[in-house]
Amino acid sequence: MGLTELNRLLESYIQQNPLPALLAGVAFGAFLCPLALQAIRKVRRRQSLGPAESKGEIEPLSRKEQDLKLEGSCAPCQTEGPEHGEERLRDKINHQEGQITALKEQIIGLSAVCERLTTENLDLQQELKQQRRTRRQFQNAAQRYSEQLKKSSEQLDSIAQSDGKLWLNSRNGQSVHFLPLAMRRAVIISIANLKGGVGKTTITANLGATLAKVGLKVLLMDLDYQSSLSNLCLLPQEKDQVRRSGRYLSGFFEDGGDLSRLNQSVTLIEAGVDPGQLYLAPVDEEFADVENRLMARWHAGLSKDDVRYRLRHALHTRDLRDHYDVVLIDCPPRLTTGCVNALAASDYVLIPVLLEEMAIEAVPRTLSWLKKFQAQGCAGFDVGVVGNKANPRRKLIGRQEILWRGLPLKCRDSGGDSVRFFDEIIRDHPNVDGRFAALDPKYECQYHTLVDQIREEIPNACLEPSTVSGPAAATAQGGRA
Repeated sequence: MGLTELNRLLESYIQQNPLPALLAGVAFGAFLCPLALQAIRKVRRRQSLGPAESKGEIEPLSRKEQDLKLEGSCAPCQTEGPEHGEERLRDKINHQEGQITALKEQIIGLSAVCERLTTENLDLQQELKQQRRTRRQFQNAAQRYSEQLKKSSEQLDSIAQSDGKLWLNSRNGQSVHFLPLAMRRAVIISIANLKGGVGKTTITANLGATLAKVGLKVLLMDLDYQSSLSNLCLLPQEKDQVRRSGRYLSGFFEDGGDLSRLNQSVTLIEAGVDPGQLYLAPVDEEFADVENRLMARWHAGLSKDDVRYRLRHALHTRDLRDHYDVVLIDCPPRLTTGCVNALAASDYVLIPVLLEEMAIEAVPRTLSWLKKFQAQGCAGFDVGVVGNKANPRRKLIGRQEILWRGLPLKCRDSGGDSVRFFDEIIRDHPNVDGRFAALDPKYECQYHTLVDQIREEIPNACLEPSTVSGPAAATAQGGRA
C-alpha cells in the first residue's frame, strides 16, 4: 500500500471516527514536542560555538564550565600566558601563607592572654579565700569584743550602783599628798551634791564672777560631761573656738594630770569682770568616756598612778598661785572620776540645796559619803551647805523656813555637827540681764554676802585682790591659759 492510499485510508477513518483520531494526534504531538525542543537547543548551541566546536572537534562544555569560562573571559589576564598564571598563583599562596602566619601570631597572643587571665583568676580566688578568712577573723574578734564590752558594761553598772564604794578602796598606784593651803595659797572649792537640779552650776558661775569682780584671778572647772557650766559661761563664738582648738579637760586627765597641760585647756572669758579675770576649763560629752576608762583601768589595777589624785597633782603646787587665786569646780551629781578628783583636791566643799523635801533628803546622803571619803585619808576639806533658789522675798515662806531650820538635825548623824549652814540664802533670779546674776545690780549683793561668809570659813584662804598675773597666753578672747 503506498503513502497515497494510506493517507486516504486515514482520512476516511478520521471522518468516520473523529474522536479516536483526535486523541491519537494529541498523543503523537506530545511525543514530538520534546524532541523538537531538544533539536532547537542543539541548533542554538552550535550557533554560539565556533566552527571547530560545531564540527565536534572540541567536546561541548557543561553548564558549570560555561559559567566559569564566561567569568574568566571578563578578567584582564585572560590573554596572559602560563608564566603569569603561575605568578598570580604564587602571590595568592604567599598571601594565604601571610594570613596563616598572622593567625598563628594571634593564636599565640590569645594563648598568652588566656594564660594570664587564668593566673589572675587563680590569684583572685586566693585573695577571695584570704578575704573570707579575714572576715571570719574580724567577725570572731567583733563577737569577742562585744562580749567583753557587755561584760565591762555590766561591771561598770555594778560599780555605778555601788554608791561610790569603789572609790573608798585602797588601790596600788602612786598617790599625791594633800598640800596644806598655807603652803600653796590658792584656794580650791568644789560645789557638789549627789542630787541633780539643785543649782550647782549657777552657784559656781556666779561665785566666780563675784570673786573676779573684786580683782581675783578665778578658774572655773567644769567636770560634768553635760557641759552645763561651759554652755553657761561661753558665748557661741567662744564655743566654736574651743571646739576647733580641742581645748578640753579630757586631754588633761588622759595625760596623767599636769599643771601645764591643764593650762592648755583653759579659756579666758570676756565677761566684764575687771579688774579681775575669769577663766574656764571646759569639757564636752566625750569626757564621760574618759572617766569610765580611767575608772575601769584603776579598778582593774592597770593604772600606774592613783587616778583619784590627778587633779590634786596639778592644783596642789606652789606654781598654781602664779596663775590663779581661786579654783571653783562644778561637780556632777554622780561619783564619777571627775567628781572624786575634785573632792580629793578641794580645801572646801559647798553643797547647794533647794528648800524642797526631795532635795533636803539628798544632803545627809552626800555628807555621809564625804565623811567616808575623808576617813580613808583621801581628802582634807571642810563642808558648808547653802540654800539656793529660795522664794525671792527677803524672808523665807513658812514651808521653806521649816525645811531649812530642820536640815541640821537631819544631817547630825551624817557628820552635820562640823558642817556650816550659811545664813545667806540665794534667792531665785529668773530674769537676769546677762550670763551672770552676780553682775546684775539686783542680785549682786547676796553673792557678795555669801563670799564674805565663805571667806570666814576657809582659814589661810587668800580671797582678797592680789597682784598675781594670769597666764600670758590667755590675754585675748578665747586664748589659752
